[in-house]
Amino acid sequence: RRVHGVALVLLWMFRDPKIFPGWSQVVLPSNASYIRDGTVAMLIVFSLFVCPSQKPDFHSRKATPALLDWPYMTHHVSWELILLLGGGYVIATGVQESCLSEWLALQFISLKSLPPVVILLIITTTVAFVTEITSNTSTANIMLPILAQMAEGVGLNPLYLMVPATMACSYAFMMPIATPPNAVVFSYGSLKMMDMIKAGIFMNIICIATVIMTTVTIGNSVFGLNEPSTFGNLSGTSLSCNF
Repeated sequence: RRVHGVALVLLWMFRDPKIFPGWSQVVLPSNASYIRDGTVAMLIVFSLFVCPSQKPDFHSRKATPALLDWPYMTHHVSWELILLLGGGYVIATGVQESCLSEWLALQFISLKSLPPVVILLIITTTVAFVTEITSNTSTANIMLPILAQMAEGVGLNPLYLMVPATMACSYAFMMPIATPPNAVVFSYGSLKMMDMIKAGIFMNIICIATVIMTTVTIGNSVFGLNEPSTFGNLSGTSLSCNF
């Protein structure tokens, strides 16, 4: 099993190292993108079912047990965790494919008449709670271009809204499906979802308050976030949905 673990790490590292051609480009020169980290993991798991756990006795008709068998899998693998993470990814994909995330981001444009601090509070809070049911990357990809466009429309530095919103994408403390670490803790069965929500909501409030205070103090004094941006047009974006 140690050999399989080392092989897994090496295959991950040298699948596509960027600085030189990886082994995936050698195996499938024209379709190297088909080989991903999940492909390597499945290959190693399959090899555990095939490789014997001890030296085979070719003179005996008794089969040598493999390193891993199905009864062990059914009793020791946390299927609840797999279904929980899979369900989270399905929800995130559904939110993105149904254009719900883009619709929500477009609603921020109606906040132009509010004071900048209030806009910052609403956006940071919304992003922090949206990321509980969607992936951090998809939330940032959808929200940031809209926030840049809205900030320039009201005369704000786009970074004044984009930096706190980007940080809020990582404030996934409440739901088990928010991040894999949350799901791992929840899978042990000693915590209920309400326990995670009760603890996570206070962490969300603390982090939201911290990032807002940091933005309006250190961000303004050190990085000049209260001044109009000099980085040019940051609002160029194209939405995939028509409303």
